Formats: sequence, C-alpha cells, structure tokens
Amino acid sequence: MEKALHFAEEALRVAERLDDAARLVGGHMSLGGTLFWQGKLEPALAHFRRGCEMFDPNMHFPDWPGSNPSVQCQFFLALVSGSLVFSGVQNYCIINCLCQHIDVPTS
Repeated sequence: MEKALHFAEEALRVAERLDDAARLVGGHMSLGGTLFWQGKLEPALAHFRRGCEMFDPNMHFPDWPGSNPSVQCQFFLALVSGSLVFSGVQNYCIINCLCQHIDVPTS
C-alpha cells in the first residue's frame, strides 16, 4: 500500500503543477481511495470532499479509464460519511456536498 500511496500523492502533485481541474479531481480520488483502503477515513474524506467541490458536469476525463472520478468521489464520500456516522462521528458533509450540485435544500 505504500507504493500506491506514493503514486497517488505524485498524481495529485502533477495535477497541481499542471493546474488541470480534471486531473485534480482524479488525483483527489486516487489519494482518497488509497487512504480509504488503508483505513485512514478522515484524511480520505478530505480528498473525496475536495473532489466533490471541484465537480463540474461539463468536465471530461480523457486520461481516466473506467468511471468518472467525480462520481467515484461522491460514492466514496457517501460511504466514508456513513461509516463515520455509524461509528459515532457526526459528519453530514455528504448531504451538504451532494445538495450543492442538485439544488436540494439541506434543511
């Protein structure tokens, strides 16, 4: 898992240097996913949240094979948030994040 962490961190650094929004979303998804599988839920949550914040429905991911990293960030954000809520940590960021993008009132 250390190699995976190294490559995910490097992907995020490259995306930051390129200032490429699509690659930044992918970088946050990669790093968040790696941290998630290492059991580091709080730091993973921060990366998934950042990937959601950068969401743009017109964004294209030509370098990303498989599913859209924005969708993956939203999925993992829900998964991690649910895990933290069930473990006693009150964290409702998923509701706020998703409601921002679908225009649903949060209260």
